Amino acid sequence: MRLTIKQGDRLINEQHFSRGPVYIGRQVGSQVFLPDKAVSRQHTVLYTTTDGKWVVEDLDSANKTYLNDEAIHKAEIKSGDVLKIADFHIEINIDASAKQGAGATLEDTLHATLHEAQIIFRHLDGVDAPLIKMQAKRGKDFAQAASAICKSLDSQELLITLLDIVFRQFKPFHAWVALRKGPSGTLEVSKGREISGQGVNFEDLVLRQRVNEVLDNHRYILVPRLPLQVEKENKVNSALVVPVMNENNCFGVIYADSSLDHEHYSMNDLDYLILISIMAGAFIKNL
Repeated sequence: MRLTIKQGDRLINEQHFSRGPVYIGRQVGSQVFLPDKAVSRQHTVLYTTTDGKWVVEDLDSANKTYLNDEAIHKAEIKSGDVLKIADFHIEINIDASAKQGAGATLEDTLHATLHEAQIIFRHLDGVDAPLIKMQAKRGKDFAQAASAICKSLDSQELLITLLDIVFRQFKPFHAWVALRKGPSGTLEVSKGREISGQGVNFEDLVLRQRVNEVLDNHRYILVPRLPLQVEKENKVNSALVVPVMNENNCFGVIYADSSLDHEHYSMNDLDYLILISIMAGAFIKNL
């Protein structure tokens, strides 16, 4: 099941689940985390019945759960349905051909959420992949980023430019960029720093294993939530990791994570960083 979460016209998140239950609410540890006071801490839950059907059940929330604009307590859901919770709209897409795994208890699911990172992979070549969207307010930012990238004279200068763009436009806690002139081999130049200005090495990155995954598989990754223990120990609540691509060739990687004082990174942030990385990939290929 794929859930596409929107607030107004803004895409907030996209998440995939192979089994339920899936908690939706304002409580830390919810699979679908909606940080809004109008959302109850445990607002709604989605789960599968013994015959494989998906069901939505309102958990006696203060402001109700709406299915296709009708207030419900418990109802079966199908592809194309839309849940409304406060100002959030959740579009539902269920793959009927997917095999349902063994059912999980509510305790199992909550335990997994508290101890495992939530990870979203963005596939640009997927037939049903949602459109890449850039918020209108980022138009000026993108123009500035494009201008700065085009002024770079070599890979070292591009590296510094990308790091500056990430800090200026994404306000990360830590950021790290690495590039190479060819589509394979060792990353030739790399540089990172944290918000204080202190340098950061690859070994210092909280999600460094995702950097290797991006380089190997060329996948765009959003980690909208980290396990509570990881957040507590590292003061990081979300991360973005994207390859620097041109066609099917990878020329590097861009990494950014956000502090606990910062809003969680969303699909909008990932999409915008993808656009910057694609421009950087086209530029470095022609160096």
